[in-house]
Amino acid sequence: MEYVLNLLRRAIDNKDMPKAKELLQQVDKKTEKRPPNSIKRPSNSNIIYTNQLGKFGLLDIIRKFCEKRGINKQKLVPISKKVSNILWKELQPVYQKFFEELALEVKKEHKKMYPDYKYKPKRKPSNFTKFKEYAPNESKSTTIDSISCIPLPMNTTVSAVTSQEYHEDEEDGEQIDNIATTTSPRGSNSHRRKR
Repeated sequence: MEYVLNLLRRAIDNKDMPKAKELLQQVDKKTEKRPPNSIKRPSNSNIIYTNQLGKFGLLDIIRKFCEKRGINKQKLVPISKKVSNILWKELQPVYQKFFEELALEVKKEHKKMYPDYKYKPKRKPSNFTKFKEYAPNESKSTTIDSISCIPLPMNTTVSAVTSQEYHEDEEDGEQIDNIATTTSPRGSNSHRRKR
C-alpha cells in the first residue's frame, strides 16, 4: 500500500496528475451512453482521490488479495473504499490539500462548461407505505355504529354477546370488565379481564 501512496505523492510532486479539464473529459467519455440531457455531477475530492489511487494500482492489489483469499469479487469496491480511507489518513496534509483544490477547480470548470446545470437527484420510488400525517385536532376514537365491526373470539356469534358490565372489585379497588359471551351451542364461556 505504501508503494501506491509513494507513486501518488511522486505524481503530485512532479505535476503529473490530471488537470480539472482532463478529469471532466474522462467523465464525459464515460457518460456517452447516457441520455443526451444527463450531465454528471462534478467529482469531489474524495472521488478524485479514490479514482487516482485505483489508477496507480490500488484496485489491482486488492483484486489479487481477494483472489488469493477466495473473497467474492463483489467485495472489491467496498474493500477498496475502506483501504483508500485508511490511506487518506496516512497522506500528509499537503497532498490532501492538493485533492481538495483540484476538486474546487473541477467544480469551477464544470460550471463554465455547463452554466445552466443544477443538481437534481433522481430518487428511486420507495417500496414503503406512506402514512397519513398525524393531525392533533382529529379525534382518535371513532364511534361504533354496529356491533358487527367489533372483532370477536372464534366460534362466537354476534347475537351471543349478551352483556357488558363494569363494577368495582371490593377487595383491591380495581375496575373489572366482565364480558359474558356464549360460544358454540354446546356450552358457554365467561371471560373476565382486568383493566
